[in-house]
Amino acid sequence: LAVSREWALKLLGLAEGLARTPGQGPLRRKMTDDSLKVFQQLYGNQPNDPLLRRELAQVLRVWANVMLADDLTAALQANQEAVALLNPRACDPPPDTRYRDQLAETLRDQANLLKRMGRFSDAANAFERALNVVHTLRQELPEDPRFVRTEATVKSDFASLQIHLDQLEPALVNSTSAVSAFRQLADGPRLHPLDPLLLLLAIQTNAELFRRTDRLQDAEELLAEGLRRARSQADPDANVQFATGRLLFERSQVLARSDSRIADAKLAVDESIAIWERLVGERADSNRFDTYRLNLARALTGRADLHGKAQQLDDSQTDLAKAIEICNALLAKASENQSHREAMVETLYQQSRLASRRTDRVTAVERIRQSLDMQEQIVKQSPESQAARQQLARLKSELQWLTDADEK
Repeated sequence: LAVSREWALKLLGLAEGLARTPGQGPLRRKMTDDSLKVFQQLYGNQPNDPLLRRELAQVLRVWANVMLADDLTAALQANQEAVALLNPRACDPPPDTRYRDQLAETLRDQANLLKRMGRFSDAANAFERALNVVHTLRQELPEDPRFVRTEATVKSDFASLQIHLDQLEPALVNSTSAVSAFRQLADGPRLHPLDPLLLLLAIQTNAELFRRTDRLQDAEELLAEGLRRARSQADPDANVQFATGRLLFERSQVLARSDSRIADAKLAVDESIAIWERLVGERADSNRFDTYRLNLARALTGRADLHGKAQQLDDSQTDLAKAIEICNALLAKASENQSHREAMVETLYQQSRLASRRTDRVTAVERIRQSLDMQEQIVKQSPESQAARQQLARLKSELQWLTDADEK
C-alpha cells in the first residue's frame, strides 16, 4: 500500500513537471491517468484516511487541468469530485489550513472551468465560495504568504468574470487588491517562483479594467510597469512570454483609443502577434496550445481593425482570414468553450466592417448575420452576462444600419 501510494505521488509530480515541457502532453496525460487509478483504488479501500482523501483530491484537480484542452465536461466532473472530497463537512477530523487552502484553489479552478463553459452565475458562486474559504484563513494567519497568494489569485480571476457580468467597479476593486498583494509578494523576501508571473497576469486584468472605465493613463502606467518587469526576466519561459503577449495586446487596445496613437498601437500588437506565433509554432503539444491560438486569433483581429482604420484593407483582410481559420479550428475541437465563440463573433464583426469599407454590402450583411447568430447562442448560454447582451445589441444595431443603407 505504502509503495503504491509513494509511486503514484512520484508519478503525479513528474506529470506536473512535464506541463512546461513541449511535446510531452500525451505522456503527461498517461501519467496522470495512472496516478488517478491508483489513488481511486487506495481510497476505495481506506475511505476514512484524511491524508488519502486530500491526496486523491489533488490528483483529481491535476487530472481536471490536464483535460481542459480536450473535454471540459469531464474536467468539471473531476473537479467537482475533488471539491466534494475537500468539503469540511465531509472531513473528520476538521481540515487543517493546508486542506482548506487546497479547497479554495480547487474552487477557483472550478470557477474558471464554469466560466469557459459560459456558466457565469455558477462560476461567480464558485469564486464566492473560494473567497469565503480563504478569508477565514487570512483571519487566522493574516501574514501567511500562501493565503495572501491564494486570495489574490482568486480575486484576479474573479475580476475577469465580473467584466462579463458588467460589474466593473467590484472587478476593479478585486483586481487592484490582487495587484497590490502580488506586488508585495514578488518584491518581498520570501519569493515564490510563480509570484512574478502571477503579478504580470494580474496587471493585465487590472489594466483592462482601467481601460474599460476610461482611466487610460492609469492603464498605460500599469502596463509600462508590467512590461518592464516581464522584460527584466532573463530567458523568459513560455508562461512569461504568454503574460508578455497579453500585456502587449492590452497596451495596443489602450493606445488605439486615441486616433493619434494608432501607429504605436500597431507596434504593440505586432510584438504581441510575434509572441503568439512563436508559442503556437514551438508548443503544439502543450496543454495550453489552444489558449495560445485563441490569443493569436484575438490579436490578429485587433490588428485587422487597426489596419482598417489606416485604410490598409488588404492587410486587414489577410489578418482576418487567418483569425477565422484559427477560430474555426478551435470551435471544431471545443465548441462548448465560450471564449472560442466570443473570438469568432468579434472576427466576423470585423469582417463585416471591412466589407462595408469596401462597399461590399452583401458580404457585410452576411458576416454580421453570422456574427449575430453566434452571439445569440452566447446569450442563450450565458443569459446573466450583461457584456454578452450589450454585444448582441451592438450587432443588431449594425445589421439594422446595413439593412437601412441597402434600402436607401
